[in-house]
Amino acid sequence: MSSDLDISTPSSDRTSQSTRVEQARAMAEVRAAMAIAMEYPRSTNLARDRMRDSCGQISLARKAFFRFPRSDGMVTGPTVHLARDLARCWGNIVHSVKELYRNDLRLESEMLAVAWDIETNTRVELGFIVPHKRDVRKTTEPLTSMRDIYENNANAGARRLREAIYGVLPLWFKEEAEDICRATLEHGDSQGKPAVPLQVRKDKAIESFASKGITRAELEDKLGEKEGHWRAVDVAQLAVVWKSLDAGETTLEMEFPNKFTRSADIGPAPAAPRPAAKVEQWQPEPESVGMAPVVPSDYVCDVCEAEGKHFQDECPKLNDNNE
Repeated sequence: MSSDLDISTPSSDRTSQSTRVEQARAMAEVRAAMAIAMEYPRSTNLARDRMRDSCGQISLARKAFFRFPRSDGMVTGPTVHLARDLARCWGNIVHSVKELYRNDLRLESEMLAVAWDIETNTRVELGFIVPHKRDVRKTTEPLTSMRDIYENNANAGARRLREAIYGVLPLWFKEEAEDICRATLEHGDSQGKPAVPLQVRKDKAIESFASKGITRAELEDKLGEKEGHWRAVDVAQLAVVWKSLDAGETTLEMEFPNKFTRSADIGPAPAAPRPAAKVEQWQPEPESVGMAPVVPSDYVCDVCEAEGKHFQDECPKLNDNNE
């Protein structure tokens, strides 16, 4: 049976051609980047000078470290902001984060973080799965908003990218940058501008958060240290949180979850329901028919003269005589 209807489908040759063009473009970019890296190799001294100048700026030093409490202690380390800036200073490094696939049914995304030193051909790739979920107290809740999913993937990707970049940077380069950032936080920037005294910065942070209803004790709970033990890095972290709150990038509920989960805020638990009154079911009295009457202890049988054992009509002697 023949048909004049011609159903056409997209040509596989056309799709293959587009793929080949994209592959060729990517290969050309890689070759060009490698050629430039070989033609203009990095200068270690120049990279060190760039790093020292950058880490001497208070704006970078404030974002150079993260610190948050966990059940087993404090977690600290350099941030992705410092990693990206060090990659720029070191030079000839390509880094990126890509979302390879998103599965809305399984609530997860497959992602890839890459850092590549094209001069030494040192490459670090980290593939990982990001669940579309958020930690809420001691459980998790699924994310449904597109913005929430995007921010969740971006945060997870930034952490993997940080590890990838530090995987291709020399260790001495990273450690020296951290030391300079700490010194900048303590003593001021490289332009000679002295740092505000630490106690003044503490008092200003406490006063600022108090205007939003956050107490000193809640700040201490967030940092995991009493106010007297706060360091310049801790105050800088509070400054980052404050700027994020003003920009609407985060909320008080997200930054201070313990504030909204105390028993005093939640209120007393509802009283348990009172048990229903037990209703006695009516039971009929047992019939007295066929039951032997109670024999008084002082009763004397007229037939056998026995005391308190039976009535006269049940006397064994009387029954024997009737038989």
